[in-house]
Amino acid sequence: MISKNYPSNFTKKKLLLLSFPIFFSNLAIPFVGIVDTGLMGNLGQAKYLAATSIATSVMTMIIWSCGFLRMGTVGIVSQLYGKSDYREILKTLLRNVLIAIILSIIIILIKPLVINLIENFFKTSQETIDLVNVYVSVRVFSVPAELTIYIFIGFYLGIQKTNISSLLIIVLSTLNIFFSSFLVLSMNLKILGVVLGTLIASYITMIIFCIYTYYFVI
Repeated sequence: MISKNYPSNFTKKKLLLLSFPIFFSNLAIPFVGIVDTGLMGNLGQAKYLAATSIATSVMTMIIWSCGFLRMGTVGIVSQLYGKSDYREILKTLLRNVLIAIILSIIIILIKPLVINLIENFFKTSQETIDLVNVYVSVRVFSVPAELTIYIFIGFYLGIQKTNISSLLIIVLSTLNIFFSSFLVLSMNLKILGVVLGTLIASYITMIIFCIYTYYFVI
């Protein structure tokens, strides 16, 4: 049996500091659905809660199925970081963003199929299906931003900047709560409000960290 001696400065504390952001990064996308469902539950009409629960569950499943973008980025970047191959790290980051864009386009294009599957799988009222259609039709356009955020999380975890990946998740969650709450409670946009809040929060977070990452790697 081959035993590996880790450097003396690799402590349990450092291991925990690397592990916690990975745990919280797995909560980022489901937390969006939790906030949306919670806001709809306060409207007092079952159709909004049912539609949001169905739509967020489906969208979470679709986005989570692309989780290999995050973990793949972590694995490749961490290996390259250990070799100090910063040029290849940048290429990996750009390549994965391109893959995310291609996957996002595919998801947007198959939106009618997703709606059709939901309608056939969930035997609910037409009114609820119409609300699901509203949510999914808007949420699919946030997929490019959400998948890019996945890649940024993986990138910063890969280079052991766990504080930045944690900050990214905090910014996304805070903006989502703010915009969704404002559009639902103040603007009375109901289900359109929660999904627009998610859309706006995702793109603002993506833009902020695109700019930050650009200056970080240059």
